[in-house]
Amino acid sequence: MESAGLMAGFPCLPIRGICDYSDSHKNKQWQGYAAAIAAVFALSLILTAPYEDSQATGNDINTEALRQHIDLVVQTVM
Repeated sequence: MESAGLMAGFPCLPIRGICDYSDSHKNKQWQGYAAAIAAVFALSLILTAPYEDSQATGNDINTEALRQHIDLVVQTVM
């Protein structure tokens, strides 16, 4: 639901970590794990998806810096 407003502004692919059943038995214990798994999936998707030349699109993505940042996030939440 939170992604709907974001997607209205620009095209994107939301990746979420789901950690509960949205019922009365919520438990925050798994939130960090779910976030880490979502981050790892996002990185895997970025690294395996075909891409266009960054000069042509105007997007300059440093995949190594992105990988290091996601690794830091994973270490922080685990």
